[in-house]
Amino acid sequence: MKKKSMMLGGLLAAVVVTAYSVSGTYAKYISQVDLTDEARVAKWELKATGNGQEIAADGKIDLFANSYVNNGKTYVKAVNDDKVIAPGTKGTYTLNLDGEMETAYFLNFKVNSTQDPVVYYTVEDGKVKDMSVNKDDLTGDVQEYHPLRYTIVYTKNGNEVITDEAKKIVNKTAAEAKAMLDAYNTYAQANPFAAGKLAALQYEITWKWDTRTVIDGLAEKEVDKLDTFAGQNVASLATAKFDVSIVAEQATASEDNSEYSEAPAVTPAP
Repeated sequence: MKKKSMMLGGLLAAVVVTAYSVSGTYAKYISQVDLTDEARVAKWELKATGNGQEIAADGKIDLFANSYVNNGKTYVKAVNDDKVIAPGTKGTYTLNLDGEMETAYFLNFKVNSTQDPVVYYTVEDGKVKDMSVNKDDLTGDVQEYHPLRYTIVYTKNGNEVITDEAKKIVNKTAAEAKAMLDAYNTYAQANPFAAGKLAALQYEITWKWDTRTVIDGLAEKEVDKLDTFAGQNVASLATAKFDVSIVAEQATASEDNSEYSEAPAVTPAP
């Protein structure tokens, strides 16, 4: 009996050892490294104010006016609410840009269209001979009289960006101003601004119609004839129109062929 008990005890011990050995084959090493990250969308903010005021949703600005005052006296006033221009009038509009771009970007001052009143004329013996609002009505050496002149000054932190006197937009016709700005935009498109807060960028747009615009070969009273003709043919003359857009566009890595810059400093010759 004692022998049988010993055999049974030995068998049970063998079973226990076998069970432990079998269960041990299911153990394994486990290592874990957790990785996580998150990101927000890069900020894209361009703000513009004109003459210290928010720009209307329709983009209308007060560059021209329906009346003009000097020393407290109104010297030009439309009979209705139309905006008008006349010899001796002038106006200024100051556009300020602010904001923050968290990507590199291009910034262009784009002139969409140019339009201003033009009087066509011919000269004989230093005097105006014929005038018309249509060039085809005249023969011979036909000249163009553009009474309106624009000056556009672009500054960054109070300093002029266009420093070359030959490239500054001063007393230019609308078409000339557009051509010079287009030349600048070509340069700016190849030289994006670096990401970050915008510098204090400002465009000051000034126009004027001098009462004594200088024209080579014509005396002042001859120029007065051209001004008078314009006033007498308002219905047939083109209106003065200044249509521009400020366009900010992200510069991607694939588009960048140059070093990012804080701001373009010069413009190419137009």
